[in-house]
Amino acid sequence: MIHKRFRRNGTPDLLRWIFECDRCHCRHTIGTINGWLIPDHPKSRVHTYCPPCVEHIAQLLITSLTRSA
Repeated sequence: MIHKRFRRNGTPDLLRWIFECDRCHCRHTIGTINGWLIPDHPKSRVHTYCPPCVEHIAQLLITSLTRSA
């Protein structure tokens, strides 16, 4: 989830945007989001994940695929 902040004139204040992981709920500012999985067009059904959660989800998918093969 992206918590957006705007200036009084209505323009986005990107330095104050907070990115929250939809899995572990850790929060980071825009300057520290390297490696995050962030959708191009955020929708209610599209999630935002931090790097450790992306890695964990990928490991689960790989494990489930290798078991079914």
